[in-house]
Amino acid sequence: MRIGDRAAPRRARGVSLIELIVVIVIMSVCLVGILSVLNVTVARSADPMIRKQVLSIAEALLEEVELMPFTYCDPDDANAATAQSAVISATGCASTIEVIGPEAGENRYSTTTPFDNVNDYDSFQMTGI
Repeated sequence: MRIGDRAAPRRARGVSLIELIVVIVIMSVCLVGILSVLNVTVARSADPMIRKQVLSIAEALLEEVELMPFTYCDPDDANAATAQSAVISATGCASTIEVIGPEAGENRYSTTTPFDNVNDYDSFQMTGI
């Protein structure tokens, strides 16, 4: 450069302090908005622990029902394991045909006469939930 020549303008590189502050303020406002929406959503959603407990109870009951035997006869009947139909005959039940729903006196919570067949769970309802 010679004396008397005008200095050539330099190209600006990077961001200025003001631009940086503006970007930080804009991002902060956006972040506050997003976090407030998430806070409201979490506050109004079902408690995940309760949801997991209900799911565990339902899975346990379903597994209990699936593990029960299905027979044409009452499981206390002599031909329960070999019966081929729900009739009293040589190839069917000896004396007691299995009915839909629990037999008289059977209760899921009983230790002496509990449910003993998958049919006993028909119309079963858990109370207190």
